[in-house]
Amino acid sequence: MRTCEIQTGPNKFRTVWIVSGKERRAYVRLARKLARLERQLAEREGVASVAHGFVTGRSPVTMASAHIGYDVTVSLDLSNWFESVTQQQLVDAGVPESRASRCCPGGVVRQGLPSSPAAANIAGVELDRSIWVGFGCFGGRVAYTRYADDLVISARLLNTVWRWQDAVSLVQSCLEPFGWALNERKTRVQYASAGRRIICGLSVGETDVRATRSVRHRLRACQHARPGTNQTRGLQEWAACKLPGSGASRGPVTRTLSRGD
Repeated sequence: MRTCEIQTGPNKFRTVWIVSGKERRAYVRLARKLARLERQLAEREGVASVAHGFVTGRSPVTMASAHIGYDVTVSLDLSNWFESVTQQQLVDAGVPESRASRCCPGGVVRQGLPSSPAAANIAGVELDRSIWVGFGCFGGRVAYTRYADDLVISARLLNTVWRWQDAVSLVQSCLEPFGWALNERKTRVQYASAGRRIICGLSVGETDVRATRSVRHRLRACQHARPGTNQTRGLQEWAACKLPGSGASRGPVTRTLSRGD
């Protein structure tokens, strides 16, 4: 196991933990075991539909699709989430001590290890349950999903008094027991009345999910200037908005929805 620093922006660096060979294969096996445990915990707590990042059968498309037809969306980001997930949190969630210690060199989850996404999702199950219960009084008028450290809450206003500031306050109160915090610079509020909402990099409307206009423009430019390259193929896959497990590329994800849904 070794570490290296990668640049993530101007004067911004992130330490990444790297394993290879037999050690990496062992961590991949551990990640699979943790992923199964996370699904069991999420099912037991009634929040199996919340997590979409690093979950089999889920993707940004499934995340965005859960917010089709809502009137207002609040996007939140957890600050330095991975390395604020502790070994003790994993043990408290039911991870055996030996596995938790392997996931957490130095006592916290480390970015770059194959086990880290599933481990962080395990710690997130209790947070998901807390937030889900907090919004329970709104019934089906509120949708909540999480993609790793990105939290998205959408609401149908109808005749309900619903302030997005209250939603943010509720999430902050749910974070406090875990010692986590929001990156307030990344809080974003979007109203459907102002146009399509951007969730997980996808454009979400009243009845469908599709690639954003900027992605479609980049794809057309790449198809003209660099046809057949990995960049072009990657953009084609993203723009197709394919659901996990689907076959050939398909059009935008659509859903029939009534205002009372």
